[in-house]
Amino acid sequence: MKLSEDVAGASVMAAAVACPELFVNILATFFTEGDVGIGTVVGTGLFNVLLVPGLCIIMADQKVIHLENWPITRDVSMYLLTISLLVWSLADNKVYAYEALILIIVYMVYLLILSYSSYLEKIFKYISQQENKVFEGCSENQPILPLNGVAANGFIVQEHINLPKWKDRLRDQLLNIKEILVWPIVLILKVTVPSCNSQDRVFWIPITMCMCIFWIGCGSFIIVELITIIGNEFSIPDSVMGITLLAIGMSVPEMVSSIAVARQGRGTMALCTALSSSTFDVLICLGVPWFIKAMWFHKENSSASINVHSRSLDDSAIAVMLSTIGFMLLMCAKSFVLTKRSGGFLVFIWLFICSAMVYNEYATK
Repeated sequence: MKLSEDVAGASVMAAAVACPELFVNILATFFTEGDVGIGTVVGTGLFNVLLVPGLCIIMADQKVIHLENWPITRDVSMYLLTISLLVWSLADNKVYAYEALILIIVYMVYLLILSYSSYLEKIFKYISQQENKVFEGCSENQPILPLNGVAANGFIVQEHINLPKWKDRLRDQLLNIKEILVWPIVLILKVTVPSCNSQDRVFWIPITMCMCIFWIGCGSFIIVELITIIGNEFSIPDSVMGITLLAIGMSVPEMVSSIAVARQGRGTMALCTALSSSTFDVLICLGVPWFIKAMWFHKENSSASINVHSRSLDDSAIAVMLSTIGFMLLMCAKSFVLTKRSGGFLVFIWLFICSAMVYNEYATK
């Protein structure tokens, strides 16, 4: 598609990794009729803004990750607008059809902004009057300068540390257990999902995509049902389950893809994927099911609105907004450079805010 790394991460990758949240909210809106879908979107937003960037730098080979200021500013600004619209929609504990429609329209505008991202970046550079220097992260083992002259004749003393054999055996045993546990799932996917690895099997791509969407939907349905049953058994509110367990489970695709991309030195693409998937979660994963259900209710009861049962979800959305602002301030203070220390700080803030959101959910019951 000839897309730049940040635009590809903000559009194609973001929509792909956000599919579980879309299915979860469709099921929660039309079947379980709880707040688990909204709680999941709010929880994944907090996860993607704080925990994903923190884990990207902590698990990366390089000590720092240099980011481009324009793509991060673009996606953070869009997500702040998105969260503001979510707070506005949840203010009266009702979501009307026109509010859901506004969410969908805003995402269409966002796609338009992405399509003209290169032109807008030039305007951004002109206004800020600074050069947007891009640094690709490099591995710690990669030489910065070649050894020449006297240094080339020297030698490096390095202590080789071998892991104990029992650790190797433990790792192999854990891998074997993992293969046994996932074997039924792998078998089903191999039988039902056609492979498109070779050039002569390109025509299978539409069928492969449909089957992947089908299995994602099945997995999301099972997860939502199990979370709902567990919540009912232990009297745990749907919103709490959505903010914590379900949000973490649904954010695994974003986390895995972002960490993998960041370890390749593409930190901007990794963060754009995480931020834009959160934008997709609110504007599409919430907006589309809300709009359809509100219009359906409008035909039956002449009231084009959906009730939101949890009173603290609005406060949780505000907490996500403040976290996003804090993340942007941290990036500006660090000149858009992620360090190991700032990554640990983001992880700590995520744990603190997540605990506060759960406490607030119980306090308002």
